[in-house]
Amino acid sequence: MKKALLTLFFFTTLLAAEEMRIVSLSPAMTELICHLGKGHLLVGRSEVCDYPPEVRKLPVAGKFADPNVEKILRLKPTLVAANDLINPGAARIWERTGTKTVLCQVQTMADYRRCLLLLGETLDINERVRKELRLVEKNSVPLPPLNKKVLWVIWDAPLMAAGQNSFPTELMTLAGVQNIASEVKQPYFKCSYDFLLKNQPDAIIWTAAARSIQDLRKHRFWKKLKAVQNGDVIILDAADPIQRPGPRMFERLKFLRKKLEEL
Repeated sequence: MKKALLTLFFFTTLLAAEEMRIVSLSPAMTELICHLGKGHLLVGRSEVCDYPPEVRKLPVAGKFADPNVEKILRLKPTLVAANDLINPGAARIWERTGTKTVLCQVQTMADYRRCLLLLGETLDINERVRKELRLVEKNSVPLPPLNKKVLWVIWDAPLMAAGQNSFPTELMTLAGVQNIASEVKQPYFKCSYDFLLKNQPDAIIWTAAARSIQDLRKHRFWKKLKAVQNGDVIILDAADPIQRPGPRMFERLKFLRKKLEEL
C-alpha cells in the first residue's frame, strides 16, 4: 500500500510539472528553462526573448520585466518567470487565477545558483539542476590576474556603470581584472565624467547603445580617456550572452578574457 501511494505521488508530481504553462519575461530565464529541458512548457515570452531561436515563435506577452497583463491572462499560464517586475502589482492580478510567479534577480554567481535551485524545485528537475551546478562550480574559478582596471559601461545617456555587487563586477573578477568602480556601493550607478578622468581605466567594456571606436574618439568626453585613444575598448552587443546569466555566459567569459589579453 505504501509503495502504491509513493508511486501515485510520483506520477501526480510528474503530471503537475508537465501540465505547467510558463510565460517568461526575461531572456536569461527563457534560455535557462530551455537549457534545462523544459522549453516545451513555454507558452509566452517577452519581446526581447530571442534564444534559442525557436522561442521567437512564441506569443509576445510584454516587454522585459513589464508584462501585458491582458495577454498574460489570455495565455493561461500556471507560472510566470522573470528577473524582476516593473509593476509588482501585476503579479497579484494573475495570481488570483492560480498563476504563480518566480522571480530570479541575479547580481552574483550565488544568485545564479539560487535561481537554478529554485527552477529545479519548481519544475521538478533537481537532478538536471545538480548537474548544471557542478558545471557552474567548475567555471567559477577566477582566471589569473591581468593587472588591468576596467570600466563596464551599461548605458551612456546618462552614463551608467557597473559598481559593487553587480553581475558585471563578478564577471570581471572571474576574468581576472579589477572593476575601476568596485568601491562604489551601488550595483549600477550614474557615473560622472570627473570620476573617470580622475580614475582612468586601462580598458572599457561597452555594452551600452551601439557605438564604434571611431564614434568614441570623436565624442567630446570619451576622446579624453587614454583607453579610447589607445583603442582599448571592447564593444559588445547589449544582448550579448555574457549579460544573460545562463549556460552561454562562461564561453563568452573566455572570449572576454581573450580580448582583454589582446589589449
